[in-house]
Amino acid sequence: MSVTWSLAALDDPEYERLDRLVEVVEQGLTSCIGPSGTLFALDWQHTSYRFAPQDIGGPGQLAWP
Repeated sequence: MSVTWSLAALDDPEYERLDRLVEVVEQGLTSCIGPSGTLFALDWQHTSYRFAPQDIGGPGQLAWP
C-alpha cells in the first residue's frame, strides 16, 4: 500500500500540526504490522530501506526515519 498527501494545510510556524501528523502516522503504521513486523521506506530521491518500528524511537534508540 502507498499513501501520498499534501502538507500544505500544515503551515504552522511552531510545527504543532506537523508534529501531530507525524505522531499519528507513526502510530498508525506501527499498529498495522504487529509487534515484530517491518516497514519499507520508499522515496524516489533516496535509497529505500526496511526498518522495524519497535526497535526505534525509544530511549537510547535511533529516531524514526
